[in-house]
Amino acid sequence: MRLKIPLLFCFCLSLHLGAAECNVFRPVPIRLINEAAVPANVAIAARREAAYILKSLCVDVEWTADLSTKALEIHITDAPIGPEITNRSLGVTFFKANRDNRGTIFLSRVRALQAPYASRIELGRLLGCVLTHEIGHLLLNTKAHSPEGIMVAHFGKAEIERAAQRRLTFIRPDREKFLGRQLARF
Repeated sequence: MRLKIPLLFCFCLSLHLGAAECNVFRPVPIRLINEAAVPANVAIAARREAAYILKSLCVDVEWTADLSTKALEIHITDAPIGPEITNRSLGVTFFKANRDNRGTIFLSRVRALQAPYASRIELGRLLGCVLTHEIGHLLLNTKAHSPEGIMVAHFGKAEIERAAQRRLTFIRPDREKFLGRQLARF
C-alpha cells in the first residue's frame, strides 16, 4: 500500500500539469541574464520552478549561458526600464521585426508582490512563475493574456495561492496554441 500512494500522487500531478497530454516535449534553450544580482539560491529556485511549469506547455527547458547558442533571452532587472511600463507589470516582453525578441522581469516588483505573502510563497517560486509568464509570451509569440493560469494579465491573491501550491500552469488553449505553432514550423 505504501508504494501506491506516491505513484497515484505522481500520476495525478502529471495530469494536472497537462504533461499527460504531451506526446513529445520540445527542447527550448533559454538564456537568463541576471542584471539584478538575484542571489544564486533564489535564481536556482526560479529556474527550477519555471522548468516545472513549462512542462505543462510540453517544453523541456535547456538553460544556457552560451552567447553563441540561439536561445530565448530573459533579463532580470531591478526595476522597470521606462515610464511606459504600467504600475502592476512584473515584466515586459519585447517583440522586434528581426525576431530578436526578449523578455524582462522587474525584481523589485516581484519582491513587492511576494512580501505580503512571504509566509505562503518563497521569492524563488514566485520569480519562477513570473519568468515562466514572460517565456510564455515569447513561446506563444503574443502579448495577449489568458483568463486563467500562468498567462493571466496580473497575479492576484488567487494566482499567488495556486503558485504556492504549484498549480499555476499553462491552460489547455495555451498548450494547443503552442503545439500548433510548433507543427506549423515543420
